[in-house]
Amino acid sequence: MNNKRKSKLTILFIVLGLTICGCSSNGGAKTENQIMGDINNSGYLSNYGLEVYDIEISRRKTDKKNRTDSMVTWIQSKNDIMEYSMGFELNYTLYEEGWLLDSITPIEKDKWQYYATKTPSIEEVDEVIKERYPNAKSYQFNNIECDETNKATYNYSIVEEHPYVTYDISHNIRYVFTPDENWYALLESSTDGVSDSGSTKTENWNINGTWTYSNSDNLSATITINSYDGKNIDCSYDINYDSVEKYHFQKSGTFEVQELWLEYTLQKYKDGTSSFVDIYGTGFVVDSSTNVDGSRTIYGYMGDRAMKFSFDKEKGVVFSTPRGGEIYTMTKN
Repeated sequence: MNNKRKSKLTILFIVLGLTICGCSSNGGAKTENQIMGDINNSGYLSNYGLEVYDIEISRRKTDKKNRTDSMVTWIQSKNDIMEYSMGFELNYTLYEEGWLLDSITPIEKDKWQYYATKTPSIEEVDEVIKERYPNAKSYQFNNIECDETNKATYNYSIVEEHPYVTYDISHNIRYVFTPDENWYALLESSTDGVSDSGSTKTENWNINGTWTYSNSDNLSATITINSYDGKNIDCSYDINYDSVEKYHFQKSGTFEVQELWLEYTLQKYKDGTSSFVDIYGTGFVVDSSTNVDGSRTIYGYMGDRAMKFSFDKEKGVVFSTPRGGEIYTMTKN
């Protein structure tokens, strides 16, 4: 074969090669990797910084004559903190420059699943504990339980000190994961830092002794506390109130203490501003009935006429009178 003929054959092979490559790039259907790339570039994944690492394609219909390619896909994607399984329907059209994605539509969103691959760090949870327990003398992380893929419970031991009580608290703080909010701590109903999520609190009160109060309105009150554990109180008390009516309360023994949240008072001023006065704590009620001589003794009466001793973590023993509901901080002798 002479050189001239060899050159013609070489040129022919090059032209055929270019033609085949052109047809492949423009007419060949999208590969799985190319489809994964198109899904990666969609807003459904870019919003969370996800990347597809596996794909399953079904019900695919490629019609080169009508220049269309449609399919259903289920993908597995992930980022640094979660994995996400999603379903999409994709539709392509063949243009001169190749197959281009016309639409991507979510399907069967009720079957989408995500789960966290990392939980919040102890340092992150520590910051939430510090915020919720600003008076904590100390706190210690004990353990973490992941009862579900996207839920985690951290248990802490906390010592919280106040002027008149020290709380030893076992606190469970619960976290939930969602793609939009990452991990967030649940706000749970609580009383003085004790949530109903399995947390417990031991109260160590230092209010033992005799407390008194008196004023110029012929009101005097004395209570001697022998022990108080946050639930029961061993004490004796004597209250005299000689006003429109004469009250005399006197008794000693062990009483079950009720949780009493005394209502705050709201003061409104002419300029529209207001302030709240919040008195809170545990207390027990001194109930009354009328004697023949007009005095009053205790025996299980609840209502506006009830005297109340309350135990406040900041103020010690607080005393309130019937009807008007005046609140007085008592003095320890």
